[in-house]
Amino acid sequence: MAHSTGGNLMNSLKRIATAALSAALCFSMAVPAYADHYQTPKSIKGVLINEHAQIPDVLEVGASQVVLNFPMSWAFSSQLSVCQDLYTKLDQAGVTVTLIVLNDWAAASYSPSLLPVSQPTGASYYAFNTLNDAGVQATRDAAKRVTEAFRDCVSNWVIGNEVNDGQAWNYIGHRHLLFQLRDRIPHLVRHHQRFQQAGKRLYSV
Repeated sequence: MAHSTGGNLMNSLKRIATAALSAALCFSMAVPAYADHYQTPKSIKGVLINEHAQIPDVLEVGASQVVLNFPMSWAFSSQLSVCQDLYTKLDQAGVTVTLIVLNDWAAASYSPSLLPVSQPTGASYYAFNTLNDAGVQATRDAAKRVTEAFRDCVSNWVIGNEVNDGQAWNYIGHRHLLFQLRDRIPHLVRHHQRFQQAGKRLYSV
């Protein structure tokens, strides 16, 4: 009987974790920026690119959308202006820009509170830190920095890519899988809210 009760509890936890993860996946989808600026794609044809040299290829194949990765450490370096120029050129060419914002370990060199852990773990990327007040403020400041830089050239933002993978992506610390899913959901929602609030404040003026 105890075994049956334990099994039922485990099944219930799995169902809860699955439902919560589904909700978080909805939050992680591309969200239109809060701006008068939004470039409606001419078609569903799109590509993933990384640099200026690929712009002619985008136009040659007739892609109307591009997806680009943006490690957060770039927001604190000269790479910010390089990306701003790239995204602007794409937007002016009639290409809709979708930006995946990634919290890489190098960002800790500029803003340590952005990371939810104090030492690198081997994860590819980390969740934005909403575990404490300092992390929430750092996430808010970072969101403001990137939304201000790209307000006139990025149409869609992806915050929290691959939220289903808490080990290689969106890492917040070691936990048992089921409880990791349960505990990660509020943090994923909160870091989405910080970016959402930054965009609303920016585009409400």
